[in-house]
Amino acid sequence: MMHYFSVEILHFENSIIISQIVSDQSTTNLDIYNKSTAQRNKHFRICYLLFECSATTLEAVKSTGAIKKVTFADPIPTIDSKIEGALDEESYTVVQRNKRLSKVRTVIHGTAANTELKGAIKHAYLHVYRLDKDTSVNDIQGYLKSKNFKDIICEKLASKHPDEYASFKISVPITILEEIKSPNLWPVSMASWNMH
Repeated sequence: MMHYFSVEILHFENSIIISQIVSDQSTTNLDIYNKSTAQRNKHFRICYLLFECSATTLEAVKSTGAIKKVTFADPIPTIDSKIEGALDEESYTVVQRNKRLSKVRTVIHGTAANTELKGAIKHAYLHVYRLDKDTSVNDIQGYLKSKNFKDIICEKLASKHPDEYASFKISVPITILEEIKSPNLWPVSMASWNMH
């Protein structure tokens, strides 16, 4: 179990007097001045330092009644002087976040015509909607095959208004995309747009 103790410090000009050590269990008074007088005197400033320690260290600190006065060559800086010092250009460093370098990926597009490997055919997707509500996937595939379009994949979508019209997602090879988007191919009042 960790214990805590705080050291109450009275600061008078360039001397620091440890007035008392306050622990979480008891108080050992090391005051060499009357604390109430010190608080009323404008030359004194009181501050507390909090330390974390074990039970043995706490007992050792409480028993150090001999240490009562610590003298510094220079007066302890006040809060105002610390703030003024912080505003000096040389006393602080501006920290900036490191920029992440984005990886540049080189894409290689093959140009060899006759090889043992074959590249996958790119597909485009069309959203075809406002067809009759009774239209099926087989109806669309059969219609497009009759117009000499091959390798068509069709999927029925959930329509916003299933009582009024049917919607479909059609996957077509990118090589025939412009032909299949021709308005002359599709019935009146039907609509379509590219999904990707």
